[in-house]
Amino acid sequence: QERSIEVKVGILILVSLGILAAFVLVMGGLSFEKTYPILVDFDNPGGLQTGAPVRIAGVKVGKVDELRFMGGQVDPKTNRRTLVRAKLAVEVRVRESIRENADFYVTTQGVLGEQYLAIEPGSPEKPKLAENVVVKGIDPPRLDLFLAKAYELLDTTMNGIRTTASSSRTSRPTPPGC
Repeated sequence: QERSIEVKVGILILVSLGILAAFVLVMGGLSFEKTYPILVDFDNPGGLQTGAPVRIAGVKVGKVDELRFMGGQVDPKTNRRTLVRAKLAVEVRVRESIRENADFYVTTQGVLGEQYLAIEPGSPEKPKLAENVVVKGIDPPRLDLFLAKAYELLDTTMNGIRTTASSSRTSRPTPPGC
């Protein structure tokens, strides 16, 4: 009788640990799909982080494996200066969809959502993108730079208006009879 309760408790603990492990794997986004690497160069990838999802038409097809700061060195493969290189792990099942003229860009899910790398697959007439190829990504819009430029423009405009207003007050002719 006592042995039976111990066995039942042991089985309950093992089943609970199994469910917990499955939950962690599912929520962690662990995928057993085979992947292949694509390297994407950016001048500024915004807030993209290692582990961020890679999506085609909103469907997750991989993740960002690595973000490496290249420091503006000229890459001998591409002959262009590269600041940041992202190494993507993209599932092999979508390999046929990604073409040489595909676009790679950083975007967000929703207004304040997580950042991810989106792929626009490109034209079906073009050849498929090779493994380990280096492509140029499209940098996300820099809202901070836009706001800084807008503030500078507003400041310049306000100073111009003040200067014009003060010079028009001092250069007004005095009306006759005053």
